[in-house]
Amino acid sequence: MYDYTIELPLAPHGKQSVRSGQGRTFTAPKSRRWMNDAARLFAAYLPGEKLQGPYRVDILAVVERPQYMRERYKRTGEAKYSEGLLWAPTKPDIDNIRKAVQDALSRHLSDDKAVVDGRTVKVYSEIDGLPRVVVRIRQATDAPADVIGAMMEEAR
Repeated sequence: MYDYTIELPLAPHGKQSVRSGQGRTFTAPKSRRWMNDAARLFAAYLPGEKLQGPYRVDILAVVERPQYMRERYKRTGEAKYSEGLLWAPTKPDIDNIRKAVQDALSRHLSDDKAVVDGRTVKVYSEIDGLPRVVVRIRQATDAPADVIGAMMEEAR
């Protein structure tokens, strides 16, 4: 059994596909560069042999906080917004972030189709924090019925 948590000092990036004139799609060069950078960072923390599935991959995407959310009141010096992490309802979309992370991880997984569980959360950085992506890769060991039961219980 394995459990790896890796913090990538990269701003979250959503995988972008581009259509050619012939109706084919390919990964945009900027996305390809981000995924290559992420794959190199993963290689520094993951074992040389490919991990065996099924996998659970959780992703925390911390995007840069906008300047107006970093401002402080002049009189008191207090932050106008919470100093901790805040929800980030902004681009990139979490499904595109997940695609980019999983594609970067594919070099380290025996089969990326075996990702069966996981959560992706996108937040703004702390008031003085930096953007980053934190990825936790675990072997999925829970029974599917237990995972589904917990989801249904949480929904109530």
